[in-house]
Amino acid sequence: MPYFVGVDVSKWKHDVFIMDGLGEAIKGPFEVKNDSDGFSALLESLKPLGDKASVSICMESTGHYHKDLSGFLKLHGYIPSIVNPYLISRFAKGVTLRKEKNDRYDSIAIARYAFERKPTPSLAGSENLIKLRRLTRVRDKLVRERSDKTVIITDCLDEIFPEYAKIAKVDSALSLALLERCPTAKEISSMSVSFREKLRKVARRASSLKIQNIMDAAKKTVGRPDESLSAIIASQIPIFKAVDNSIDTIENEIKAIMAGLDEHVSSIPGIGINSAAAILGEYGGIERFPSPSKMLSFAGLEPSHYQSGQMDAHGKMVKHGSPHLRYVLMNVAVTVKNYSPVFAAYYLKKREAEGKKRRVALSHVAKKLIRVIWKLETSGCDYEEANMR
Repeated sequence: MPYFVGVDVSKWKHDVFIMDGLGEAIKGPFEVKNDSDGFSALLESLKPLGDKASVSICMESTGHYHKDLSGFLKLHGYIPSIVNPYLISRFAKGVTLRKEKNDRYDSIAIARYAFERKPTPSLAGSENLIKLRRLTRVRDKLVRERSDKTVIITDCLDEIFPEYAKIAKVDSALSLALLERCPTAKEISSMSVSFREKLRKVARRASSLKIQNIMDAAKKTVGRPDESLSAIIASQIPIFKAVDNSIDTIENEIKAIMAGLDEHVSSIPGIGINSAAAILGEYGGIERFPSPSKMLSFAGLEPSHYQSGQMDAHGKMVKHGSPHLRYVLMNVAVTVKNYSPVFAAYYLKKREAEGKKRRVALSHVAKKLIRVIWKLETSGCDYEEANMR
């Protein structure tokens, strides 16, 4: 007889409910701790169920909290199903009129979902793709943090030395070395000859003329000195540098992993190594998807559909898939349509011929891009502009 196990995952403990193939409760809900003793206790509870192939274990994809438990179960011969929490939530609301939410009830709802919907067991993704997903997500957060630091430094300079941004980029090697040592216009205007030479060595593209222009502008700046703003600049630059170094370290690791993969996403014009790594990492293997429509659904880019009686309409994208993947695809759509004539023509068709708004037209480019990626990866060939329609 088949058995269905629902596991409500959380940080410190997991709630478990077991039912048989007739929908009758066998055990639970009961708690197991998120540690080795708790995992062993769960295994002991599963042993009486017999054949591991007949035990369907279902849990929600809750950040990273489900990964240790699912990995442990796979190691011991079970293949759990990892389900989008939104599906469980909608299912639970559909079986009762009560407004009830707690961990014990959730484990029952998850088990019943497994009993009625029979979700497909989650196959283990490539270890390298799992690493890429982890690395690219952290890289994205660090890039945003670096941008935040740039904005903070720029805002401070706009008050104490507004002319600076017209002469040099705030996040350049020259600016970082200069402003860390001289965070005020007065200090910049009186730089020593030896320090100027040091700046030229640190920022090899910085000419003596540019440094002199910065000094001259500092002498007659309309900005007003402010110790608090200068202190903020001096405090943010070391953080900026540390984040920038972290990004370099992660990008080097991404390049090393990508070099060992047989992938074709990076052959598409406008998609760099980091973006290709993010796409592959988020999908966890294109072979998992039997069609491009499944990939669209996973990214949450498919349009909503409402049909009732004589009404049949398609609305906005559902956005129920991976938000990070959707973010990457929408950003990549911009660069792809800038580099590929075929994608550029498709974008213009949506904008001019069909009157779509910019963001909507880009979403169509992203959808076309997904179809192309699916074709390239499943056929094992690189992108060729001449083969595009």
